[in-house]
Amino acid sequence: MNEVTMVLETAKVQIDNQRPFHLDSTLEQLTYSLYRSEILTFHPDLILAIYIGEPFGWEGGMLLIGKDHMYFDLIRGVGISLYPCKDIQLDSCQRNNTPSTTFAYSSNVVSYTALKRPGGPVFTLSYADKTLPSITFLTLITSYPNPAGSTNNTYPYSFHLGYDMSVGSVSKYLTNFTSAISGSKAFTIEIETGYIISSDVADARVAEWDANGKESRKTALNFEDPETVEIGKMVYNAFPDFTKIPCNSGAVISGSMRYVSVYRYCTDTKIDWLIVFSVPQWNYIGTMIIAIVIAIGSGVIITLVSILIAVLMSVRIVKPFQNLITAFEMVANMKLDGFSISKTSFKEVRVLQYHFMKMVSSIEKYRSFIPAHLLSEMDDAEAAEIEHDDATSMSSVSMAARSLHHGLSDKSVRNSMKKAAASHASMEKGHVRNRFALYLEKRKVSVASLRIEGLGNWISHLHHQDVVNLLSDVFEQITIVNKTSGGQTGPFENATILIYFNAAKDQADYIEKAISTTANLNTKLEQIREKKWKGMETFRHNNHILNQLKFRLASSIQETTCGNVGTKDAKSFTVLGSVNYNLESLLECARELNVNVVISEPLKITCNSYHTRMIDSRSICADEVVGKPCADEDLHFNKVNIYEIGEPTSIDSDEWMYELQQQEKKDKWKKYNEATKMYLENCFPEATMLFKEYLEKNPNDLPAMNFIAKCCEMVTEM
Repeated sequence: MNEVTMVLETAKVQIDNQRPFHLDSTLEQLTYSLYRSEILTFHPDLILAIYIGEPFGWEGGMLLIGKDHMYFDLIRGVGISLYPCKDIQLDSCQRNNTPSTTFAYSSNVVSYTALKRPGGPVFTLSYADKTLPSITFLTLITSYPNPAGSTNNTYPYSFHLGYDMSVGSVSKYLTNFTSAISGSKAFTIEIETGYIISSDVADARVAEWDANGKESRKTALNFEDPETVEIGKMVYNAFPDFTKIPCNSGAVISGSMRYVSVYRYCTDTKIDWLIVFSVPQWNYIGTMIIAIVIAIGSGVIITLVSILIAVLMSVRIVKPFQNLITAFEMVANMKLDGFSISKTSFKEVRVLQYHFMKMVSSIEKYRSFIPAHLLSEMDDAEAAEIEHDDATSMSSVSMAARSLHHGLSDKSVRNSMKKAAASHASMEKGHVRNRFALYLEKRKVSVASLRIEGLGNWISHLHHQDVVNLLSDVFEQITIVNKTSGGQTGPFENATILIYFNAAKDQADYIEKAISTTANLNTKLEQIREKKWKGMETFRHNNHILNQLKFRLASSIQETTCGNVGTKDAKSFTVLGSVNYNLESLLECARELNVNVVISEPLKITCNSYHTRMIDSRSICADEVVGKPCADEDLHFNKVNIYEIGEPTSIDSDEWMYELQQQEKKDKWKKYNEATKMYLENCFPEATMLFKEYLEKNPNDLPAMNFIAKCCEMVTEM
């Protein structure tokens, strides 16, 4: 503070008292030069503003807000205007003539304080203004007293020179000081007001403003730092009246955990502060305790090192066995990947590891033949079994504790625990039977069917290994689609693959999944044909075989009987019903009309994600029929409409051209669907006309030709 006082008094001497400063370029250059030297050289962490002003009138000078250096002019009753300087390194403030910000400012603390001591340096009490709520000011003021015989008798001085500091900048000095001493705390109390004006707590607020613009200042008893409040209570208990402490003297207070030193700092410039500094008592007695701890610790370390060496030797011997136990546990949970066998120097363990890895290799081969839905159920059941084991263990412990509490013998306790274990084993076996036992149940099942037309040509003309590789590509795409849809791949017979949904366990949205599976699978298989198979050496001289290949897909839904059948040693999951026969009817319709993907009418009702069109009507078996019905059992047939699946209904609007193409695809079947609507309403002439209009743009469309023939037949019969 003495340095700041010397700076301001020196500047005062250099400024001519007789010159009028009122808002001219000289005032700006004087305050800028003084501010620039302070901010760049002498007190960069302390200064907030330097300015010249007249009592209760105008003021002008330099101000620091954040990292911005600004020239300001203040006219009472008008407001304060801010002009940012472009570069503080320059010799003058390069700024615009138009202020960047203007706002009201009403504080007169500086003028009132200067009146207390005209001509001499004096510090204000800490203060704030609601126009700058984030700053709490502390200002040093010196003034120019009116000379003898002056005509200005309103105030005892003509101009004042101010040096603003923020209490936050003062707190930085305390923070730097206390950071060098572990656990120390420091803060400063303004004795006249009792307010804290600085603290070593970073970013601590010494003043707050409510929504109504009312200021609330912090004291040592309500500060946001608990340690500061604790020290403040010690100081107030020892010195209820700070004014009774002699100026520029101090005292030491001893608490249960801390030493507190207080010093009353008084100056001729009206500074009257109580500086409080506290350190933990541990800082003084800690050295002796540390020496004792080191002596004890050295002995403990020697003992621990000996134990550690023994443990390391034991771990080296046991580690291969522990690693093998972990691997056995993973294999028991069917986790055949992700474990490694550590090397060992024990011959017997190496032999055991060799046979273990051979067993894992065999299990991996067998696992590939286990149906995917069973593997999924095994994984899902693992977590539930672990929870059941924990609950059973807790039950056993609780039962044993109760037996001991009631004075039962050890034999009774053992019997109780055996019963709990037997109960757990019984429940566990029942849980396994639920998943793998022989059973049948009624379930609503949706099924997707894929027929590979032309597979016979592959087998006749291609090498069997080539056929295996091509079928692997097909099944790989089926696996990819099933991972997202949860489909269960059924048997592959007569060039047809079935994919079941909701057959082995409950599935949400299983109808939509069957529809999306047929559409997605058709897209992926066509991409495989065009992007991979056409360039293969296998088809270079057999291109006609690839051209004759067709993928037909169909989806349907009906109630079936599902479950495991067979014997205890040989089980097979089966779906009993007429679904296979009905899917063959749908696929045959698709073949006759040369379409790729078809669905039955019950699925079309819920098909909102794809464009559809009716292509024909066929008789399919009722749900209660199992297998292929007899020809004379007409009562078991229901006539349903068959629909082709087209493009998705969603439109990607990222690019307008792509959106236009999507709209064209959407309108592709518009005329066709209008025609089928007329057909279903028995308006056969109108339907025929619309079908012919559709054929003009799609001359090879077999479904449209089929309906025209049906319309002509119906018109003839009428």
